[in-house]
Amino acid sequence: MISFGYRSRVGCILRALVAIALGLVLVFYNNTSVTLVKIVSLVLAAAGIYGLVYALTHKSDPTSDITKYFSIADIVVALLLFCFPTGVATFIVLLLALALVFFGALQLLAYIGVMSVAGLGWIAILLSAFVIVGGIVLLFNPFGIRVMSVVAGLFLIVYGGTELCYMGRVNRAIRETTQTYVDYGPDEQ
Repeated sequence: MISFGYRSRVGCILRALVAIALGLVLVFYNNTSVTLVKIVSLVLAAAGIYGLVYALTHKSDPTSDITKYFSIADIVVALLLFCFPTGVATFIVLLLALALVFFGALQLLAYIGVMSVAGLGWIAILLSAFVIVGGIVLLFNPFGIRVMSVVAGLFLIVYGGTELCYMGRVNRAIRETTQTYVDYGPDEQ
C-alpha cells in the first residue's frame, strides 16, 4: 500500500493548505508570478551588490574571494531574472505542473490502496486523476502565462481540497491495515 505523505497528519494538512493558498494566489493574482520574479531579482541583486562591496572592502577576510564570486553570480542571475521574468514564471508554472503530476499520482495510488478500507468512492479517484491530467496539460504549455497560472491554481486548489477531504479516511485506513499486519504478521493474513 502506498502511504507516502499520509503518515503525518500535520504534514498532510500543511501540504494541502499550501497547495490551496498557492492556488488561490495564482487564480486571483495571475500576474503575480511575473511581479514576484522581478521582486526576487531585485532582492538578489541587492544581496549580490552588498556581497561584492563587502568582498572588495574586506580583502583580508579569508572568505572575500568566494564571497566576490558568489556575489557576481547573484548579480548575473538577478539580471537574467529581471530581463526574462515571463520565462522564469513559465518555468515555475511548469515545475508546479510536474508537482501536480507527481503528487496527484501519489494521491491516486494511496486512494486506490485504501479505497475499500477507507470507504472512498470513485469521486476521490476521479479527482486525483483530474489533477494528474491537469498537470500533464500544463506541461505541454498550450496557454499563455496568465491562463497557465489560473489553470495551475485551479488544479492546486482541487488537489489541496481533495487532500483535506479524504485525509482522515486515508489515515484511519492506513492505521487499520498497519495494525492488522502487525497483529497477524505477514504470513498469517
